[in-house]
Amino acid sequence: SRWFDKCFQLIVDGNGQATLNFEHSWGDGVAVLRLMEESFKDSNTHHFVSPDDVVEDVKGGSVEEIKFKLSESLKQTIQSAQKTHAAANSDLGFATVQYTGMTRDSIKKFKVSADSLMQLALQMSFHSLYKEFVPTYESCSTAAFLKGRTECMRSATSATRAATEAIAKGAKGADAKALIAQCSAVHSQLVKEASMGK
Repeated sequence: SRWFDKCFQLIVDGNGQATLNFEHSWGDGVAVLRLMEESFKDSNTHHFVSPDDVVEDVKGGSVEEIKFKLSESLKQTIQSAQKTHAAANSDLGFATVQYTGMTRDSIKKFKVSADSLMQLALQMSFHSLYKEFVPTYESCSTAAFLKGRTECMRSATSATRAATEAIAKGAKGADAKALIAQCSAVHSQLVKEASMGK
């Protein structure tokens, strides 16, 4: 049910939860996000269907199942790929926690960038699990330019490394605050440079 060769696919599950599968080569996430935000806003403002509506059958059928003819060899290849994928992900755990005690506004009171703090949190999380650092990038809009898309901004810096290592070793208070402020300053400069095509 996932079509990875399509520009994007809206996937709605049985509970009405929607997600998007998005193939990236034709455009950037900003365009797709805008499309989804506008669609969501419009569907909540202009209700054109209700749970009580009945779908009238269109001549020839409104929905038609696509039936594939697969050879035994292809079926075995697919089953093998499914088993390999399941084995590779068998020890993968995924969970989310929503912490509402910190917001963009509360972060700004400390005169640091909320984005830089999130990027630092990612570095610290990865380091706490694997005890190493990896190259990381963040997409940065170049919309200031005609037909501007995005630039890749490298968010793993010597500042995030220094802060991560120091905080992991117990740095607190003014020391931690200074390290976080330095991360924010470096991050903000990188955003400025990337957004201007530098």
